[in-house]
Amino acid sequence: MQTIYCVEDDDGIRELISYAVKTSGFDVKEFANAADFEKEMAVKQPSLVLLDIMLPDKGGIEILTELRNSAATKYLPVILLTAKNGEMDKVKGLNLGADDYITKPFTLQVLLARIKTVLRRNQRDVNKARKVKSGNLIIDFDHRTVHSEGKEIAVTPTQFHILKLLVSNHGITITRDQITSNLWNQNDEFVEDNTLSVHISNLKSKIGKFN
Repeated sequence: MQTIYCVEDDDGIRELISYAVKTSGFDVKEFANAADFEKEMAVKQPSLVLLDIMLPDKGGIEILTELRNSAATKYLPVILLTAKNGEMDKVKGLNLGADDYITKPFTLQVLLARIKTVLRRNQRDVNKARKVKSGNLIIDFDHRTVHSEGKEIAVTPTQFHILKLLVSNHGITITRDQITSNLWNQNDEFVEDNTLSVHISNLKSKIGKFN
């Protein structure tokens, strides 16, 4: 059974999320603050983290940064829970490697759809070719790494999936709709266009000078 860690200081929201996740077949552990979450992470990692940006003892953005800077949690799926007016937090979170974000208030339908999509994408089988060279880039599907001239280029999990899709379809024009349907649910009305734009922009800035 896949385990979801829910890090949310609002008791009502956390309990509602926990109920919805459990009834959908997942195991769930609740954390009202960063300290308890980090203590548990030192013992066992989940399949996915739902991370509130505003916590009483440490911000979700800081926690996300630490997760992405650690080799052990570099590819751990993370969905941010953000306030409706927290546009800068959303963009910053995506820049730092969040797989997705959900804006409060949200419906349980949206929550569960995003969780299942991120988990499905993270577990999707890679191509039979385990390592591909594209220009100056070497993309390793097994280890989900990107190298150029012997140096690793730090890409987030979602950026890697976008790059993998483009490389796997070399010579074929891939539309934004095709990328969206591949990364999220087919024709997912819950995906904001800005989410994909930020991921693509960040990926271009990282690999543009190498390829």
